Amino acid sequence: MARLRGEYVYTSTGRQRPVFLQPDCVLARFALAAGERDVLRLEVSHDPLAVVRKGSACWQVFEGGMGGGLHGVSALRVVADRLEGWAILTVEQECEGDEQ
Repeated sequence: MARLRGEYVYTSTGRQRPVFLQPDCVLARFALAAGERDVLRLEVSHDPLAVVRKGSACWQVFEGGMGGGLHGVSALRVVADRLEGWAILTVEQECEGDEQ
């Protein structure tokens, strides 16, 4: 299995651009790190990637906190209501196929 890892740094408030998960991945994990006073949430979509790219996806708040595992999710995004410095989203995916 190939393992993909990405880190995304956010410095502004509002809805951030979605992070797309690979369709052949069997497991995705994430961690969102921010300051004590920052107010952030993670939203996930189960819609097909084409729907997410068009901007018409249905987004649900991830209730699992600032880290966890995702299954059946096509994309995730950070929503920053208050951000005093920066936040870092780390996403790790385990995909079927050749080692990269």
